[in-house]
Amino acid sequence: MNLNLDLHELAQLESLMARFPAIAREEMVRAQHFATMLLRGELALALPIGAGGRNAAGLASSVFTEVQTEGEQIIGLVASRSPYAPHVEFGTKPHWIGEEGIKALVEWARVKLKLSDEKAQKKAAFAVRGAIAKRGTRAQPVWRGTYEAQLGNVRRIFANAIGEIIRRGEAQGAT
Repeated sequence: MNLNLDLHELAQLESLMARFPAIAREEMVRAQHFATMLLRGELALALPIGAGGRNAAGLASSVFTEVQTEGEQIIGLVASRSPYAPHVEFGTKPHWIGEEGIKALVEWARVKLKLSDEKAQKKAAFAVRGAIAKRGTRAQPVWRGTYEAQLGNVRRIFANAIGEIIRRGEAQGAT
């Protein structure tokens, strides 16, 4: 998902980058860091809580941010190291779950369903596996939803950065 600035903002930013390249780059990188951290925090709160909870090796704890700069491009990334993240975001078609998946579902049943009996945990795990094999899993578009919910805040971060470039640039020109 991309943040697009309107033509006025883009022209203003282009002009500021030409006039104050070092300040503009520094402030845009800073804004990108702020925006990605905001999105990471909001995303972690919005993600479904698995068996491991928020602080364990679950999906929420797998989310990370990265800001990359290449030439004049400044790219902010909010991503997950979990191989399950796309399955949560986009859902899945019906598929078979193997032994490793059953182990994870048994743990899920123990924690999420609060089943203490091992037989009940396995029964629940096999029932979930059967449902996934038959119907797949529904999409839970938390990345898209978080981005859309925070887009106004992200735009404000970048608008403030443009204001800071102007302030710093004018202060530098006055000295």
